[in-house]
Formats: sequence, structure tokens, C-alpha cells
Amino acid sequence: MLLNFKIKNVLSYKDLTEFSLVAGPVKRKKERVFEASDISVLKFSAIYGANASGKSNLIKALQFMKNFVILGRPKLIKPYYYKLNFGCELPETSYFEVEVRIGKKNYAYGFTFNFYKNIFESEWLYQLTTRGEKKIFERDIINGKFDFNIDLDGELKTKFDVYTDDLKKDTTTLFITFMFYKENNFKEAKLKIIKEIVYWFGYQLDISRPDTVLTSSDYYLFNDKLQELSALLKAFDTGIEEIETIDVSESEVNTSISQDILEKVKRDFEKYINSNRKKLSLVRTGGKFWIFEYFKGIISYKKVAFFHDVDRKIEFSINEESEGTIRILDLAEILLTQESNKVFIIDELDRCLHPQLTVKFIQLFLEKAKELNNQLIVTTHESRLLDFEILRRDEIWFVNKEKGSSNLYSLEEYNERFDKKIDKAYLDGRYGGVPIFDNIFPVIFNYHENNE
Repeated sequence: MLLNFKIKNVLSYKDLTEFSLVAGPVKRKKERVFEASDISVLKFSAIYGANASGKSNLIKALQFMKNFVILGRPKLIKPYYYKLNFGCELPETSYFEVEVRIGKKNYAYGFTFNFYKNIFESEWLYQLTTRGEKKIFERDIINGKFDFNIDLDGELKTKFDVYTDDLKKDTTTLFITFMFYKENNFKEAKLKIIKEIVYWFGYQLDISRPDTVLTSSDYYLFNDKLQELSALLKAFDTGIEEIETIDVSESEVNTSISQDILEKVKRDFEKYINSNRKKLSLVRTGGKFWIFEYFKGIISYKKVAFFHDVDRKIEFSINEESEGTIRILDLAEILLTQESNKVFIIDELDRCLHPQLTVKFIQLFLEKAKELNNQLIVTTHESRLLDFEILRRDEIWFVNKEKGSSNLYSLEEYNERFDKKIDKAYLDGRYGGVPIFDNIFPVIFNYHENNE
């Protein structure tokens, strides 16, 4: 689970900024808060702010961190530091840190990165306890210092001594990434946390921008999941009554999918030529979903069809559905998954969704959150969610930009009464994070008047 995310000098965030999912003292709706002996963690958070205030930049910053951990340092880097820091000859180092709960323990992992030089400057991993921080490792890359605080012996210690010596001044590589891919089969319990941190970024943190898909291919490949997806779309009043897979000929597939994609799918299947189990692959292209089924060297083909009238069976493809329906399809896994400890982050949740659908989506997640320890963080403009009958005070955050720098703060700081109409107060500008037009439109009107 995500506990905190901290950044500094990243995009529009000049100063050290902390986004927290640690629950406040609010007593309401405790049934959807994860409670442990040492911490209480929220399962939902909504971030509000005007256009260009920095909401998406917060999500981008976490995506940067994930990419650095999973993919490593890019060869070509863009200047994603805060550019309006006047008076500095060179850009400052950027700071990234997450606090996460893995198993029954809490950890802080982070690094500093210089976007101007395209190098890592430091890296650290600490276990967080009620008594303070317990260092696991810390790297001062610029000065070539590496402090590793896990006792090892034998061949494993020899390997680690070699690795840490090689990495002391390696400004291009994160230690946890190097170790995950270099020694992915380490069974030493003391080292397990290094793999688990990388695993958290790669498999438990799902970030969706407005044009990306979260729902996995499993929901189209397996009938039981496809039925769940059908029921969800029907419940959201999309007009879709049923989703089915239909057998198609190889010639139809060949005329609908590019040869490059077809060849790639076939190459992927080749490694299973001696397998006695069927292998499935989903391709989404040309406004349709295509399913490839491979068994003992033979490939069969299906397509996914959407039906609005189960009696007449008139087939629709995905590109014939509304943008709102497609949006629900892309995000459906958030509501349907039976996995736990997932962190879903959605930028612009309400894009293409009717306001009532947005609210219903959140309500369904919050209901399911009582059973699973998943988290959902969204950026949104939907003020109907600003209702204490729906959300807790500590689940609501605002982003406001002043002189080009984004400020992030929680509604918890305002200590509002639970009977207050906060949606109206928000739109009136009480909490910031809304557009200010007073200084814009008079200039436009004066311009037209002076040019008549």
C-alpha cells in the first residue's frame, strides 16, 4: 500500500511536497480504512485543482519514479525539473521518495536525480518503525559512498562486495534495479525487501493517464471474466447487454491486422510449441479485439463482439461504442479485480464520463474497498464528490498554483464541519484550486475595444 509520496523540484513542484494516504483523526467511514497496529491507511483519495494547477504533474512525477525503477535511466532525458527557479545557475537536484507498506512493515525508498546532468546522485531504503528509521542501505553516489546495513556471509557477501564496489560511483543505475535483474533468484530472506520494492513498482502500482488502459486482457480471454465485464457495462447503462467471443477465419484476421503484429504474435507462440496447454493472446487494433489461441502448433482466431440486443444479435465493435463506454472498459479492472494490495492511480477519472457515472464509479470502489486492501487515487473536477456523505475529509486534496509553483494540501487542514456544503465552498474558491478569471477577461475585452 502507498503511505506517502514526496517530491521536490519536479515539473511544477518547486518545494518539497508530500501527498499522504495516512488517515487523519476522522472517525467517520472507518470501515474503508486499513487499520494496523502501527498505522491507519486510506484506500481512496481525490485530488482537485484548476487546469494547469499541477494535478497531472503529481501523477507524472510518480510515473517518472516508476519508470526509473523498472526501466532504468533513459538515454535521453527531458528537463522535468522546476524551470522557474530564478537565480540558480544550474537546476537543483530533484527528489523522489515513496513510503509503502509491504507485508506488515513500512518502508521509505527514494533517490535524487539531476535532470540537467541525467544522473542519479543518491539512493536510500529505510524500514520505518514506531521508534524511528532503520537503515537498510544508503548511497551517496557523487562521493562514491555506499552504506549497506544487512549482514551477509559466504559467497553472497563476496558477490555483494563486488556489486556495491562497482556501483559506488555509477550515476546511471539504481541499486534496487540492478539487484532485481542481476540476482532475481536470491533466496536470502534478508534481501527479499529489495526485490519486493521493485515488485511493488512493477506489479502493484498501476498508473493510468487519460489515454491508457488499465483493464488486463484476461477480461476478454476468459469467459467468466467476460461475463463480469458484461454485467458491469450493463449496470452502468451503456446499452451493452452482452459481450461474446466469436470464431473468425484466418483470412478475416489477415485482412484486419497488420502483418507486423501478426508475425510478432506468431513469434511469441513459438516458444510454446512443445507445450500441452493452450496459450491465449489478445490484440486490440482497428477498433476491434482479436483473440489468438495457440495449441500444439495450430492457431485459431476469435473476435470480441458487443451486443445491444441479445435477441437480434447485431454485432458492434469497440470503435462503435461511445467514449464513455470505452472509458469504463479501460478502467473496469479497478472494480472487478479480486486481487488485493493494488494501487490504482487515475488521471482525469471523469474524462468522457457523465457526472453521475463518475460518482457511481467511486461509490462502487468504496463499497468494494471494505473487502479488499486496494487503493484508488484520482484527479478530478467532479464537485459532486465533495460531499461528506460520500468522502471523508482526509480523502480530499487540492492543488493550487502560485507564481508558477504548485502547492498541494488536504481538506483536513481546514477542519470543516461534517454538515458543511463543501462543494459550494470549493467552487466559490474557499479552498483554492479553482480557475481565477478576473484578471483574464478584462484584458480580452479591452483588446477588442481598442481594436474596433
